[in-house]
Amino acid sequence: MIPCMRLRFALVSLLVSSSWLMGDNLLYDVTGEAVNSFGLLDANTGAYTQINTLGLGGFPSAGLAQSGGLYTATYLGGQFAQIDPTTGDVTDIGSSAGLGTSGPEDNIYYGLGSTTDDSVYAVVLVGEASADPWLYQINTSTGAGTAIGELTLGGTQLNTATTFLTLSNGGSVLYLVYDDGTNSGLYTVNVSTGAITAVGSGIADTTAGDFGGLAFLGGTLFGGSDTPSNSIYTIDPSTGAFTSLSSISGGAYGEGDSTFGLAPDVPEPATLPLTITGLAAALWIRRRSRAGAPLSVGR
Repeated sequence: MIPCMRLRFALVSLLVSSSWLMGDNLLYDVTGEAVNSFGLLDANTGAYTQINTLGLGGFPSAGLAQSGGLYTATYLGGQFAQIDPTTGDVTDIGSSAGLGTSGPEDNIYYGLGSTTDDSVYAVVLVGEASADPWLYQINTSTGAGTAIGELTLGGTQLNTATTFLTLSNGGSVLYLVYDDGTNSGLYTVNVSTGAITAVGSGIADTTAGDFGGLAFLGGTLFGGSDTPSNSIYTIDPSTGAFTSLSSISGGAYGEGDSTFGLAPDVPEPATLPLTITGLAAALWIRRRSRAGAPLSVGR
């Protein structure tokens, strides 16, 4: 026989581990430079809690992508890896041909993103010296990349000299924040060609260029920027309007680091049935207690 209190404790543990169902706006976050601080960012308050630092051989992370799992890649070194979201441990998967070291002719990861059909994309600078930005699709089983096309706006190659090229995670459409000093704001990305199309221009140029992460959570698009200070924003995917929510604080952010990647905090597929079971059992307990029936189970 399982005592009522023990059963309740087990159910509470299941529910707490699935805080996203309870309305918490939690995002996975990785910071820049070579710190690679990985943790959870509360989009409501801007509070950041570190889980671990990503072991990426001293190379900075190029961002996050979510596709049935959580992934990252190194800005230099060409490593593509999976992250255990609970511990922050990294498992190397592989690298794309041509994504190598920091030599002038090597291709390097410049950003990661994903869509809800489990496709993972990367901005790759083809030849570091010239920094031609291309859109690649990444095979998450092998790390191999397939070139889709050069990232262009109105037929003109995007300029990487003054901006990040930040891709979104968790939406049915792939978005990008771009700023070249003239064109600034949110853009949709054609995943068949690499061409981008403006959604709107709802934020100052100097801020749009410093967005390091974009992620959908509960239908809302969030972004992290380090200009004028580390801040979390919501972005309207229909109009491109940016709204500042709060400053980001805690952990590596208190040491001057900034956002290099955001991804939605969602349960792994294997844990979702447990979450649903926990919710169903919680409702069963509530109904039994109201009816005055015994709450213990077993013989």
